Amino acid sequence: MFDFNRDVIEPKAKFHVFIGNTKHASTKEAFEVCKYSILSQASEDVSIISVDPITKFSVPLKAKELGLSGRALYIDACFLFKGDIIELFKETEDSEKLLWVVKFKDKIMWSSLMIFNLDNLTIYDKVPYPDRSYSQSYLYKFYWINRKESLGELEIGELPKEWNFIPEQSEKFISYENIKAINYLDVRRQPWFTPSCKYSCEWYREYMLYFQNVVYINVKKHL
Repeated sequence: MFDFNRDVIEPKAKFHVFIGNTKHASTKEAFEVCKYSILSQASEDVSIISVDPITKFSVPLKAKELGLSGRALYIDACFLFKGDIIELFKETEDSEKLLWVVKFKDKIMWSSLMIFNLDNLTIYDKVPYPDRSYSQSYLYKFYWINRKESLGELEIGELPKEWNFIPEQSEKFISYENIKAINYLDVRRQPWFTPSCKYSCEWYREYMLYFQNVVYINVKKHL
């Protein structure tokens, strides 16, 4: 059930999505469209929780506070899902890894989509605390999993690249019909800022569905 402008917490669900959200109006709009694109296609119950992007590596601690178990996905608000997100979660079912990402050559991009294993208790001892200061290298090179990079990567599973399609970068290895989620990572190519950017039609199509099925209905209730 889509709850307009609020978190959707399903304690009994196995799958939970934490979306990075800021106070900027444009990001909030992107957040709502991202949220709608997930909930309108999900074949099972899923939680949607708004978090500050700077706390992305601490998502398991937030999930623990909320009493959640199973898998916790972190994504930035600039995502648009074209497929059932439950399929993404099920890519991790037969593994006890601590974490799963879509692996790019540039490691800093890994953290735009991360699935944490909330059932592996080791994760709670390793993740960075949100109220402490860490170097960018420590966070984005995942040294918090293991100081030895090669050993740390053994704890990180790999997800299919079609779940983190980045315009102008991913076309060389993912065809359009296979895209499961678009990540409008580049601020110069985000539809809410640049309506003529590549793949903007996909985002505005979802925005119109969100407006018709959520915003309009909620406004009508209060008339």
